Amino acid sequence: MFILAFCLPLSADADMVFGTITDAGVAKRDSTFTIKNSKGEVVVTDMKTDNNGSYSIFLPQPGIYTVISADNKKTATILSHPEPRRQDINLN
Repeated sequence: MFILAFCLPLSADADMVFGTITDAGVAKRDSTFTIKNSKGEVVVTDMKTDNNGSYSIFLPQPGIYTVISADNKKTATILSHPEPRRQDINLN
């Protein structure tokens, strides 16, 4: 008898961040954003929100990231963790 085993990550959603993006309390509907890592390197060029201002994104690894609005260049910082995490973003 043979047993075949596969090693899979504990969570397929690791490093997923999701939530709502607002600017001055108003949802950023159908907007585009760039995400940079803590070294200033662009890791995502076209993250989009839906018509409610909601987003979800997989980031390359846990860490600190900067979200930049394509239309007005306002920014916010998010943290990626090894498990899915809700982070609502208010642009500055």
